Amino acid sequence: MRIYQYHLKNDYNRKFQLHGKSFYCFSPSLLHTMYIDEDDYRVSGDVFLRNPKGEEPIGTLELDGGISMDVFPTKKRSALRYACYGYICVDHHKYVRLIKKRFF
Repeated sequence: MRIYQYHLKNDYNRKFQLHGKSFYCFSPSLLHTMYIDEDDYRVSGDVFLRNPKGEEPIGTLELDGGISMDVFPTKKRSALRYACYGYICVDHHKYVRLIKKRFF
């Protein structure tokens, strides 16, 4: 399994909470304005605030304070069930996509 490291950036514009701690990410709209061409950056995987059932992780995202998240393969997900909340930088021009489950 691959280990991804959380990179804190000064221009993150969204906040999410995990285990009582705050972390930051880029909103989808900000990332798309930073990279006009989608070939200029790469999404290495998906992370969830609540892990999906029946999927095998491909790696781990190490956050600050010993907190980690499972990384799952990037794939097209149902827009009715899931929404992209943001992008977390893990390397130069490489990101993992933060997915939130929609609640109706």
